[in-house]
Amino acid sequence: MTAESISHTGDQAAAAVVAAPQLDDEATRHLSAAAHLDETFADNAIEEFLAEPRRAVPPSPGVDAAVVLREALAARRRRLLRDVAVLVAFLVALLIAPVTAVAWVAVAAIWLVIHATTTASARMRGVEPSTARTGLITAGVLAFLLFSTVLTLPTTTTSSSRRYGYRSPMDEALDALAPGVAVFLLLVLMFVVLLSDRLALRHLLINHFTYGRFRQPQPQDSRLDHALRASGWEPHAKRLGLISNAGQRGNLVVHDGWRAFVGSGTLARSWSVAVQLRQDEEAAETDAEPTPLNPTELYDRVAEELKRMRGSDNLAPGLRLRELSDSEHAVVSALSLMRYRHEELACHILPSPTSTPANWLPAEVLRNLADRSPEWIRYFRCFRVETWHKELVISSYLHIGCDERTLYVEWDAFQLNPVAPYYTRGEWAETRLSHAISRALIDLVALPGTVPRRVRTIYRVLRDAARRAGITYRQQHVVPSAYGARRSIRELAANRRGETYFHEMDGIRHVKLMERRAMAAIADCLAEHGYSTKEFTGSANAVIHNTVINDSQVSGLNIGGRGNTVNTGDTKMSRGRDEGGKD
Repeated sequence: MTAESISHTGDQAAAAVVAAPQLDDEATRHLSAAAHLDETFADNAIEEFLAEPRRAVPPSPGVDAAVVLREALAARRRRLLRDVAVLVAFLVALLIAPVTAVAWVAVAAIWLVIHATTTASARMRGVEPSTARTGLITAGVLAFLLFSTVLTLPTTTTSSSRRYGYRSPMDEALDALAPGVAVFLLLVLMFVVLLSDRLALRHLLINHFTYGRFRQPQPQDSRLDHALRASGWEPHAKRLGLISNAGQRGNLVVHDGWRAFVGSGTLARSWSVAVQLRQDEEAAETDAEPTPLNPTELYDRVAEELKRMRGSDNLAPGLRLRELSDSEHAVVSALSLMRYRHEELACHILPSPTSTPANWLPAEVLRNLADRSPEWIRYFRCFRVETWHKELVISSYLHIGCDERTLYVEWDAFQLNPVAPYYTRGEWAETRLSHAISRALIDLVALPGTVPRRVRTIYRVLRDAARRAGITYRQQHVVPSAYGARRSIRELAANRRGETYFHEMDGIRHVKLMERRAMAAIADCLAEHGYSTKEFTGSANAVIHNTVINDSQVSGLNIGGRGNTVNTGDTKMSRGRDEGGKD
């Protein structure tokens, strides 16, 4: 077999892998579907990642952010064509028959009140809001009222035409009906546009986003599939490439606001230990001095100990510990980056006000940060487990500081919860034909109330195009929000808790396993260097035997309430489930 044939075979294999359904990437599938299902999510994702070309790219563990953003751009392009068509038709109807437009606004207001009331009532009862059948009947009645109003409206053209001579009754009747017929035809046109959009969404959900069928767009896809999924993102190709690379090799997070660990989810567990280092009693008898200790050595010992869990198949379900990852991370706020931009490292991260902050630092730079970290940028060792088909991600960040007399250990564990249930339903209501028809009628009836939202979509597209063309981009506009990331794409749609009881328990399990082995590794390293482990072990035991019940911290006594904090000696432990909320 020749080298050329081997290369050709390899290309075919790679293409087959891309074309094959991606069964173990549920988070990416769910978020790709969410981009088409939820206009707000798609707009927020585009606004966070693509609207500002200088913004740092946050890590998105468990999901391919570039794939989801391509779907969001394709969905926005489809909605843009829809909104332009219906807004133009609505404007023409407004010019032809302004009285009809006012009546339409009244009908839309009635519908919006009914819809809001029924939705709130359904949520209070804990059931799904209005079904497709109810929506079809309600929208049909309101549409009938609207059409009747259009066809019975008087017009002023008849009285004015009499000034210019005699006209037959038939001519006058046609003049009276003409505006109503024109508006009716415009309504039919708008309904066709809205229904086509709903049917396109139904086609995508059935053929591309159901379980076992999700894959990236392929060249052999039909023209319809190509138009619905593989178009609209070309102007952002460079930025999408940067986002894709950042998700694979990024080790630097530049954040905006208070939340430092962007992309990791909500704070599940946090503690810190500060202990005095004393010479071991046995070593003191032999007059042997303790060996100097440095943070890098402690980080490496913890990493070695945690990596040993990869072979513990019976320690966690699903053999997920085999995929436990270890990486070095640096975290800096955009505000600090602005304040310390005269520093050499800050200049390396952000070379100029027009550039995007770096998302990767060389290994030697990170190692220097581990031992001698400046105040404005922090070094962490990250240990991460992706479980439940990448739907649940547990990330633990370790920070260590020490000298010959004192040891400080900080541990922050985060849980990135599965995507919200609305996007992960096994069967979307939008896949039913009756639902598509009823929603199209509802969209038509409520159209006047949605005009501001549709205008905003068009404005955002034009604004982004102007920014890319350099028309509205101002280089002197240098603020932290232009550079720092605030949310990852997973966090934009993540649920506030695990989808099932076992999601929550697996999150607790992985955090406890990692922190217990980390503490054991630190204690062993202290003993090997001739230091007493008594004080550290006592503080570690307070953390290990800490129990979480209903978001409360319990350690040796009973505590009621939620979100409490327990202090034991020099050990501080806290539970911060709401840390991942909006800033």
